[in-house]
Amino acid sequence: MLTGSRVAILSTIAHSPIDNDSAISAPRALELARHWGAEAGILSGAGHINVKSGHQRWEQGFAYLYRLQNRMEQHSLRRA
Repeated sequence: MLTGSRVAILSTIAHSPIDNDSAISAPRALELARHWGAEAGILSGAGHINVKSGHQRWEQGFAYLYRLQNRMEQHSLRRA
């Protein structure tokens, strides 16, 4: 079951709030993020995030990656 327990690592779910993502609904993505303890990134009208949906070099995706890296660094410093 996907919602059974928290993910053991810091994570981010990026999703479109409008139901134009063919892979998962917005409520389900938010539910998974909540159950997993993941940060939820809401992307207006993005659709499913892949090349087929028109996403090429995705600058907003890099921003999510950098924010996740920063969270990981902060988490490591707190544990040290």
